[in-house]
Amino acid sequence: MQLLEASPSLEHLEFEQPSDLLLPWHRKLWNRLRDVTISSESNSFCYSEADSLGGFPRMFLQNAGSSLEHLDLVGIPLQWYRESSSIPFLPKLKTLRLHLAADDETPFPIFSLSIALPRLEQLCFLENITLLGLEPTTIWRGNWDDVWPHLKVLNFECTDPLSSDDETATSLRAIRYLTALKSLQHIHLQFESEDWPQLFCDSHSLLSDFDVPRYSDFKNLRSVRLDGPISPDGARTLLSNAIKTKQLTTYDLVFPDEPVTGNIGDTCIRHLRGYDWMRGAPSIHTLGCFDFRFPLDAESDEDMPLPQFLATFPNLRTLSISSREYRTPEFVNLVVAILRVTHLKTIYTPCVDGVFLDQLRETAKAYGVQSFACRPPDQWPMSLD
Repeated sequence: MQLLEASPSLEHLEFEQPSDLLLPWHRKLWNRLRDVTISSESNSFCYSEADSLGGFPRMFLQNAGSSLEHLDLVGIPLQWYRESSSIPFLPKLKTLRLHLAADDETPFPIFSLSIALPRLEQLCFLENITLLGLEPTTIWRGNWDDVWPHLKVLNFECTDPLSSDDETATSLRAIRYLTALKSLQHIHLQFESEDWPQLFCDSHSLLSDFDVPRYSDFKNLRSVRLDGPISPDGARTLLSNAIKTKQLTTYDLVFPDEPVTGNIGDTCIRHLRGYDWMRGAPSIHTLGCFDFRFPLDAESDEDMPLPQFLATFPNLRTLSISSREYRTPEFVNLVVAILRVTHLKTIYTPCVDGVFLDQLRETAKAYGVQSFACRPPDQWPMSLD
């Protein structure tokens, strides 16, 4: 602590707070502090009062508010669930990443953050933050344009499955509400839910109960990465305007499960045909294709739906592709067919390893393509234009 107090010019701080310690709160000493990562011993932020031993250092962050731009917080303070005034006012904060909910049964009042952090540009939820609340609605009812007008990145990654009860339905509406913010450019949603297919269908009805006066047309979206299959109609709602404005560069296409009965591949073929409106989009340079299963009786590349779909994108340069519905040799044959009809520069195949990956790399090299097992981890914060 003496070292901290002797460093008034500090710009970057990573600190794990012991349960018997509190960061200095009574002095505005660190007016150059820009980047802070704080975690708590035994998750004490979740259970201790703010500004107490082991508790969330609210006043320390408040005093650094004139310079603080990036905050990474492991352990959401319990007080944030109770009163919005417990959230420090950080007028210059650009990025916020939150780990570990204090209460996995109480919805987190996400929109309270929009008052305390008005200039936020990037927001990320990680791990077990499963429940989001729409309260207090007074924050955004009639003030749609005032809710995070600068937010460009929304990343919601939950390791716990979302059930289909009323609270989860509210969480999905909160997520859908957040994706409707007009300034959003990058969306990454990763969670388990039975409601994935309908998440973006009929978008107005999802929000009509909350008296939102205007809706986003999603024309500013650059990238959309999803962990579950949304319907082609929902995808069209989400992506079509960004394609028309030539803004969309990146999309993850996730296929639905095949039914137990019926012909193998019919569901995936219908799903892919539902994306005919996307074919040939010149702005797209990065795609992901996941969890598909197509028939294996194609006599040539022209009879293979997925390679032919991907071949329509003139500027497609990067592809992430994976499906556990194939034996590895069958999957590799599909990938090689894709290499023949596209102009890729990079391909990621996380379901291929060992000698098959070595062989695929050699084949890809012959087509001028670099082949890797897994795509690199997401950058945080994202680099924005």
